[in-house]
Amino acid sequence: MASEWKNTRIGDVVSINSDSYSKSENWGVIKYLDTGNITENQIDTIQTFVVNKDKIPSRAKRKVKKGDIVYSLVRPIQKHFGVLKVDTENLLVSTGFATIRAKPGEADTDFIFWFLTQPTVISYLQAVGENSTSAYPAIKPSDLESLEINLPPLGKQKDISLILNRFNDKIELNKKINQTLEQMAQALFKSWFVDFDPVFDNLLDKHGNNLEKAKGYLKSKGAEDLCPKLTKRFEQRQQIKDQKPLPQDIRNLFPSDFHHDQDLGWIPEGWEMKELSEIATELRRGVSPKYTEEGGVAVVNQKCIRGHTINFSLCRRNDPKKRKIVGRELKVGDVLINSTGVGTLGRIAQVKFLPEPAVVDSHVTIVRADESFYPKNVFGQLMLSMEQYIESLGEGSTGQTELSRKILSQQKILLPDYGPLCKLDMLLKAIYSKETVLAEDTINLGKLRDTLLPKLINGAVKIGN
Repeated sequence: MASEWKNTRIGDVVSINSDSYSKSENWGVIKYLDTGNITENQIDTIQTFVVNKDKIPSRAKRKVKKGDIVYSLVRPIQKHFGVLKVDTENLLVSTGFATIRAKPGEADTDFIFWFLTQPTVISYLQAVGENSTSAYPAIKPSDLESLEINLPPLGKQKDISLILNRFNDKIELNKKINQTLEQMAQALFKSWFVDFDPVFDNLLDKHGNNLEKAKGYLKSKGAEDLCPKLTKRFEQRQQIKDQKPLPQDIRNLFPSDFHHDQDLGWIPEGWEMKELSEIATELRRGVSPKYTEEGGVAVVNQKCIRGHTINFSLCRRNDPKKRKIVGRELKVGDVLINSTGVGTLGRIAQVKFLPEPAVVDSHVTIVRADESFYPKNVFGQLMLSMEQYIESLGEGSTGQTELSRKILSQQKILLPDYGPLCKLDMLLKAIYSKETVLAEDTINLGKLRDTLLPKLINGAVKIGN
């Protein structure tokens, strides 16, 4: 019944910033959480510092423990919020967070979290922050404490939280399955086109599966640096009793020898080297958007690209009447590379599906494969395999690094025969089809959760008795 609900202030049912940290405390290892370690209301990573107090970030001032809410006081609209779900000792958070702890018997942590992550609440806090004297939108703990909440009995709070948490649990499961599928794809590419396993298999077979004869052959042609890789592959084969390491139809697509390239070293016989610009039909930065709050076209920015995936929910919108995008739209298969700033530059993701038409902003580089050289799915794996190297190509001062289009376009790329590329592309297509189904399911679950959220929190949707 509605009478069971009570109007109160957030500050009456939670404690905020109840634990502080002093450098005089003697901890063996410090763990640290900053706003950049949280995306989409999920805690992604926690940094670790061995006790050397000079290296602990100066902003690390507040303690947090399992069950606490961490809520960004800076630019609330960016949604750097989360609930610490695991036990972790000696965890500190940035002063940019408020740490919120529900009072036992008064409130359920997850219910408070869901209340605070409603779009209406976030928009209100963003407006409060924009009126602050800070150089950027920022709120105070007192702004959170003063929020009014219509609070149901504790049991009903937990029931509502359970429903909303189940959406998140399914979303997280989908993401984990997709991560596993992506790891399978990366492992296949690495085996075939980085470690050259099928070529080593064929080379060993050509020499009667005799390791010493095969090594002797490599040494005779000056390819001693391939011998450790050959030995490793031979040992792997020995572990697979009475089985072929790879199906014969796949191995038939690969050569059984190597030749030397002056840029890339020893590569499979018959394969060649190209510059990236030669195997791409598009290699350019995105648009400089004119943003709008309603309608428009989705704009993928650097924050959308993380963990080799594209989070379209973090897109802003471009007004096509003010900034034309004709011919700039993304296509499935495009590879997106973050191209500015330390910590973000070099992050890569491939467009595996498009929930709606979209473009990228000027901080992201699009690379589109010429499929007469490289099928798009394999091309995406090629670029992912170069991620760390591409990150090293950034130029400029700290905080102002840029990935030059010219330098990127000149990078040397190994071009295998087209047969094995097509075979792997077919295998990857099946993997990506599964990923797409789960990714679309995740988007739909998120939309349904966000639709139900305010209705459950405010009692518009009744549950239980």
